[in-house]
Amino acid sequence: MPRVARTPPPLPPVDDAIDKLLHEWKVGHSGKTDSKGALEAELFHGEYSITVKHHKLKDHHVQTVDVDSKADAKIKAP
Repeated sequence: MPRVARTPPPLPPVDDAIDKLLHEWKVGHSGKTDSKGALEAELFHGEYSITVKHHKLKDHHVQTVDVDSKADAKIKAP
């Protein structure tokens, strides 16, 4: 019986694999704070750009926060 060689499927380019992974890691979260002004969210470790919007603020407040396992991230709006 003759043997048939199988060709494995082509691997995606590295750039495509990285783009797909980064897209999976992107976090889009929005919500409202509780009566104490706190919002709880589960996030991956890393750096996030947080935008705070409130009708009493003249402009949106944007702050960069570094999330790690050692502390809660604190954001102070003006």
